[in-house]
Amino acid sequence: MQETTAESRSNRLRGTDSSKEIKSKVLENKNGRMAPYYDPFGDMVAFTWSFDTTVNGKTLSNVWVYTDTKVFKMDNSSGKASMVSEDRHGFTKIPVVYFEQDNPEWFVAQPMIDRIEVAMSKLGASNDYSGHPILMLYGEVEGAPDKDEDGKALRFNMIRDEADKMHHGDAKFLTHDEAPESVRMELERLEKYIYTMTSTPDISFDNIKGLGDVSGVAIRLMFLDAIMKAKLNEGDNRTAVERMVNVMVSGVTTTTKTGLKEQARDTIFGVQFNSILPDDLRDSVETYSLAVQTGIMSVESAVETLDLSPDAERELENIGKDQARKQQKGEDPTEDNPPAPPTE
Repeated sequence: MQETTAESRSNRLRGTDSSKEIKSKVLENKNGRMAPYYDPFGDMVAFTWSFDTTVNGKTLSNVWVYTDTKVFKMDNSSGKASMVSEDRHGFTKIPVVYFEQDNPEWFVAQPMIDRIEVAMSKLGASNDYSGHPILMLYGEVEGAPDKDEDGKALRFNMIRDEADKMHHGDAKFLTHDEAPESVRMELERLEKYIYTMTSTPDISFDNIKGLGDVSGVAIRLMFLDAIMKAKLNEGDNRTAVERMVNVMVSGVTTTTKTGLKEQARDTIFGVQFNSILPDDLRDSVETYSLAVQTGIMSVESAVETLDLSPDAERELENIGKDQARKQQKGEDPTEDNPPAPPTE
């Protein structure tokens, strides 16, 4: 929680009566050292953030300890570790959402990633050594052309041997006819296995350029492995998002807008994870329109599911008005809807 002025944009939005605003920051171990402390039931009871700063060319060690109501700040500016301040942070719980994971998502494919990097490095070194043609000369060359000269020509001296036979030199390029097939096969297989083991779809241009007009179902099948992995991780991610919301609500109702405490106590929120894949709007509209016409879905459910309007209730009212207006004019209120398929 940070003091703010009446001129800040945050206060202009909330009103000039607020004297504090909530800010957030992402902490990483590369910028410091973090240590959460849990009770026997797994609840975090304290959080420590240790980091270094430079003051007047001297490195200063800082340690901040957060509890449910206070933050204790210590440093070694006096030559030894000592308390600098003890303040209320403005929340009713530790204002920290801590993420912990032993290994990154791609950890299972790390050996193959290392292997493909080594193979590519060796292949590059091999190309530097033998990938460019080398001019081989047999015999003595007379008047070799300059590298920038146009119309290059080589002239070799003629030599007569003891048998009175004439001999001359020769020149040809030494080239690497083709790369080893085993190297190419290994690189292709490694790339395929890396995608598979990390549940990553290969959506490179070369891989999808020949697919043409792909339906939404086909796209989802391409991403099925990644979608399943995301579903498995939703539990942990939902807990983290709920924790973020709880911390923000705690700060708002405790410090910036205390009058909302009663409303916040009775407010229930949920976390929904949406797909990043684009939806085929035309297919969706046709599907839900057909469902409404056949009677297996209500108009209200279709409007809410399509979610094309920010206010579903108002949209339903407008639809009712449009249908009533058409009925007054003697028009069929369903004439703009796609026809239902014939039944057998």
